[in-house]
Amino acid sequence: MDKADFLQNDSETVVSSKTTEDDLTLYMDRNLPAGAYDLNMYALDMLGVDSAEKAEDFDGSDYKAADKGYLTQTLLADEDTTVFVGDESDDIDYTAKTGFVNIVTAGSDTTGFTTKLTVPIGENYLIAGETKVELDAPAYINAEGYTMLPVRAISTSLGIDNNNVLWDQATKTVAILYGDRIISMTAGASVMYVNGSSIPTSSSVEIVYDRTFLPMRDLATALGVTDLTWDTDPTTGKTTTVYMNANR
Repeated sequence: MDKADFLQNDSETVVSSKTTEDDLTLYMDRNLPAGAYDLNMYALDMLGVDSAEKAEDFDGSDYKAADKGYLTQTLLADEDTTVFVGDESDDIDYTAKTGFVNIVTAGSDTTGFTTKLTVPIGENYLIAGETKVELDAPAYINAEGYTMLPVRAISTSLGIDNNNVLWDQATKTVAILYGDRIISMTAGASVMYVNGSSIPTSSSVEIVYDRTFLPMRDLATALGVTDLTWDTDPTTGKTTTVYMNANR
């Protein structure tokens, strides 16, 4: 243990030990929502039982920590580790690794959004349903005349968990994990990937104000948005507002 090598009490010295676990097999409920899940740890000896089955039904209400020699919280975890305590002080586990596993597809593999987005070009906001969402980088028309939308802001405003929009600084690649889709695109490339299949994009992926932008049609295609409309300026013919309509 990092904090102490032993625990001294009135009657005896308890010497600590270290245990290494490897080759873990993880079984997940297929209906769990997408997102990151922490790894919480506890030892059967700390619960005063000798099997996982008994641990599942453990009830500490009939026992006291002093009766069974449970270790204290300070020996269970480092100083900054989050410690969870149940109804009884002897029912303890702690977070061994935050974000131990990340479920990248929702249990039902259902795609389709229920939120309508209104995206004014050049404005530092969009409207998601009836909610105004501030943007640090607005949609714009690029040099080739394509309407470019911010990938993360559009994805999360539609309802995708922010943790499922991933950025790899080393390769300048953004990945979107949604339903049964894994979407990826790299800055400067004129292709995106949906579940490993390459799809040409109308214009290259661009980075503006440290945000990734993709042409509106390509982003809608990647996310499976089938109802995409827009307004144009009658004088310039340029897009003024983009609408991504709910498709379920």
